[in-house]
Amino acid sequence: MKTMNFKNRFRAIFSLMILMALIVSCSKDDDVVAGSTINEDENSVYKETLSNQEIDGMLYLVENEKLLCDFFTVMYEKHNLPLFNQLALNEQKHLTMLSVKIDRYDLENPADQKPEGQYVNPELQGYYDQLVEHGNSGVYTALIGAIQKIEKDVVDIPVIISGFEGNDDVVQVISGILFESQDNLATLRAELRSSIELVAKPDDSSFIE
Repeated sequence: MKTMNFKNRFRAIFSLMILMALIVSCSKDDDVVAGSTINEDENSVYKETLSNQEIDGMLYLVENEKLLCDFFTVMYEKHNLPLFNQLALNEQKHLTMLSVKIDRYDLENPADQKPEGQYVNPELQGYYDQLVEHGNSGVYTALIGAIQKIEKDVVDIPVIISGFEGNDDVVQVISGILFESQDNLATLRAELRSSIELVAKPDDSSFIE
């Protein structure tokens, strides 16, 4: 009888040990499924390093968004066309989105280095000066200049996107800017068609070379 009781106790203890082992094992499996032991770097869209081409693309784009924001702000102050104010706000949003990414990658933001209407990139400085010079003469020329600049951007941005390799973190933001730029372009074209200030088109109406 004592032998049977001993065997029963042994079986009970052994069964309890197996049960505890299963519980611990399941707990570890749950941690893996929940992602607590997953390598974050392998699953993150954030890439820690950028190539020189990727850096150049980001720095150009952020200053280009500053250019557009500055230009639409000046044109709104000059002509008081509500569309210019709305577009300035849109471009400020793009500027902020790109600036967040530039800060994440610890890059020096050229958009923070110069006041309104001034740019580190000499090419963009030339575009801005040209746009404002023509835009100051009237709403019509301001709209034409804006349309031509954004038409250029819609061509240039996909080229910049193609230079990013496996960096969905940045590509997603730039692709969103491209989509909204296309939308802004359609809005500008509609405004031009409905503009009551339809003056004769100047001979030098092509502002962006």
